[in-house]
Amino acid sequence: MHIAEGSEEVNPEERFRAALDSAGHPVDLPRCFIGWLRTYWLDSSESEAFSLWEETVRESWWDAAEYIRCLNATLRNPTDDFTSIIREHGGMLLQHELPDGYYEEYTREEYIDWLGGMRDRFAEILNTSIPGSG
Repeated sequence: MHIAEGSEEVNPEERFRAALDSAGHPVDLPRCFIGWLRTYWLDSSESEAFSLWEETVRESWWDAAEYIRCLNATLRNPTDDFTSIIREHGGMLLQHELPDGYYEEYTREEYIDWLGGMRDRFAEILNTSIPGSG
């Protein structure tokens, strides 16, 4: 971390919380959401997505914190094309298997629930990986 001359060093936990909660700049939706989908989900299994996330947290937790801010903003106000963004940029079609063996795509609300669950799981990894935050 670069510290300007004469400034005091910021506690890593305080920097983490500031990055996670920062309102210093607006979240660029849907670009940041598309970036998250492409980075972690496109051509990845769930376990691969989590491995990639853990690598991001280890190497640049501030980027991970920015993605969590992005997911929070996306969940607060999903765009009209929210589900098509997930399909196109995440390469995912979330479905239920029906008793007759056919499949039915998730509803918009189920896609939102899925994203909320992923955000919670990704945030938990981030929160427990920052020194002093667990």
